Amino acid sequence: MVGDRGMIKSVQIEELKEAGFCYITAITQPQIRAQLKSGAFQLGLFGSELCEVGLTGVRYILRCNPIRAAEVAA
Repeated sequence: MVGDRGMIKSVQIEELKEAGFCYITAITQPQIRAQLKSGAFQLGLFGSELCEVGLTGVRYILRCNPIRAAEVAA
C-alpha cells in the first residue's frame, strides 16, 4: 500500500503489518522533528541525494525536496 501523509494512520499500519503487507508513506514534519531531536536523524542527511536510515524495523529514505523547501520558506 502506498499513501501520503495522513492517508495511512498508525492503526491501519499495524493492521497492514499483521496481514503481512508492506507499505510506503511519507512521515510528517512533527515526526521528522522528533527523529532529529532524538538523534536518530541528522539534518545533514537531508541532502540532494537519497539517504537510507534503518530504525527499529522501519526503513527511512531521506532527501531534501527543494520545491517544498522553497514553499515553506516563502
